[in-house]
Amino acid sequence: MLRGFPPRSANRWCRSSSALVRQRWLPVNDVPSTPCASPRKGWLEIQRQRGHLGDPVDAQGCSALVRTLRKALKPGYLTRGKTPTTFWWKAAYRAGQLANFLRPEETCEILTALADAKLPWKQDSKATQGLQLFAAHAAEEIGSFSALQMGQILEAFARLQYQHEELLHAVTRSVSLTVSSDSGRFSNDAAVKLLCAFQTLAVADPPMLRSLSRLFMRRIVREPLSPQQTAQVAIAFSGLQVRDVGLFNATTLGLCRPQAVEALSWAELAEVALAYASLRLYSQSLFGKIRHRLAGSSSLIPYEDFEQPPPERGDQLLRLPTVEDVWQSLEAQEPLAPPMPLPPKVVAQFLEAQLHLGQVALDEADPLLPHLAHSAGPSGRPSVQLSQLLLIFLARGHHALPYLWRRAVAGAMPWPEPENGNSNARNRPGEALGPMVEAFTTHLELLRPLVSDENCPNPPLLLSHLRVICGGVVRCWQLLSQRAVGLTSSQLHQVAVMVPKLFRSQGALEFPRQQLFLGPAHSDLQNAMEYAAVQALRRIHGEMMLRQDESDDANGVSSLAEIRRLLEGHGVEAAWVLEDVRTLKEDSIAN
Repeated sequence: MLRGFPPRSANRWCRSSSALVRQRWLPVNDVPSTPCASPRKGWLEIQRQRGHLGDPVDAQGCSALVRTLRKALKPGYLTRGKTPTTFWWKAAYRAGQLANFLRPEETCEILTALADAKLPWKQDSKATQGLQLFAAHAAEEIGSFSALQMGQILEAFARLQYQHEELLHAVTRSVSLTVSSDSGRFSNDAAVKLLCAFQTLAVADPPMLRSLSRLFMRRIVREPLSPQQTAQVAIAFSGLQVRDVGLFNATTLGLCRPQAVEALSWAELAEVALAYASLRLYSQSLFGKIRHRLAGSSSLIPYEDFEQPPPERGDQLLRLPTVEDVWQSLEAQEPLAPPMPLPPKVVAQFLEAQLHLGQVALDEADPLLPHLAHSAGPSGRPSVQLSQLLLIFLARGHHALPYLWRRAVAGAMPWPEPENGNSNARNRPGEALGPMVEAFTTHLELLRPLVSDENCPNPPLLLSHLRVICGGVVRCWQLLSQRAVGLTSSQLHQVAVMVPKLFRSQGALEFPRQQLFLGPAHSDLQNAMEYAAVQALRRIHGEMMLRQDESDDANGVSSLAEIRRLLEGHGVEAAWVLEDVRTLKEDSIAN
């Protein structure tokens, strides 16, 4: 044995260019002669010496755990005397214990199985601990995973709605370095999967997104992605609120290739249109192809200038319709049902995209009108989201189409059923109440010249439409009364600014000429609207008095004073208003 060299048990050497030199060593136990059950030999002993392990863990069950999870995903396996939720909790905890001994492909398979089973990890501490150990090990060994495996891991954690800061930092650093140094390691599928996982997790890392943006721009132009992958890239960057014009120019080029738009499903096409519109991006060629395909589903024959840019939106929005235009809109016939009906969610996304782009004219919405008139959910009425968007579309476009207003009012504000009571009112989002109030205010102002016209050409038609609008206004006031307590301070102030305008716009129906053709129903409608409005104003005024200390801006103070004047003008005494505030203060649920 040479002098100055470590003992035989040492297994590390440092060799210079001239001679062997000594290196500092830590005592390492001899590897036992018995074979280790871990796929990576010696890891159990090394991890115990590093202090990463407490009690010894039986590492012989790695392959058995993977096989068991494969069987558990098969239909009917967990019904043989096993509780599914408890089984998956124990499986997640066991997987966390064996995380250090699993191969990368086994790690991805186990996480994917837990995501497919929709593991309710928030309800069990052991399952949460298992996921934490799993994520910590993946963050430490991120270099041993390929790009596709990193995408699978992130996708599984995104489906489980579990965020681990160390894992996210490790993946973002690894992706940025790999794209800048060796982008060939990323296949198109792996890069798209990673981007979609970050969108689901709502994680936007600027250096990583810049690297991925340059990567996708090169590949979309030189190595064309499939239409589905190109659509996913545009949707993901829009979901992360990244307005990269260069990238969207590349995705537009990819989606405008022959048969690219036709290869997308309706759900993907609607998400692409909404992705561009939400970022205020418009492509004449791309949206022309989308409009052309929509026209085919609505049995409309595309005209020659179908893909021409829309007219100037500024002139269109500034021009108010005349009385003749409103009457033409009231007398418009309902379009026929489309031969290829679209799902309500797809129709809502297309309509939301048009609202983002300011395309509220009827000629711009022609391909979508048959779907708006006949799209319905399981209950027979349009969905709440579609109905609320339809209200905004009709109000901003100054349309008085009776068949669309009936559907919008019935879907956005359904009357409570006897068995459900008022439970559905609590489910209405607070941010939707402001646009709803604005829509009814705008439409009542639009109908004012028709009501005051002495030579009404079609009183029954106007009467039928007014009954629908009055019923919607009454229901709107009731929703405001029920939802006022759950609104945030900003939403409450926004509503408080708008409700006086709606209250004054109701006066458009109080004209002598109107009573001639409304008959006895006129007094009932007016009384119902006035009573519902006063109750809503009292509730909003009481909530604003309670929150007066939270925000002392001038708009809130002026709105509060205006609401108080309206209440006093309709016989509501100041003592009643103070009693409302006192009642709300004593209500522990409201506070």
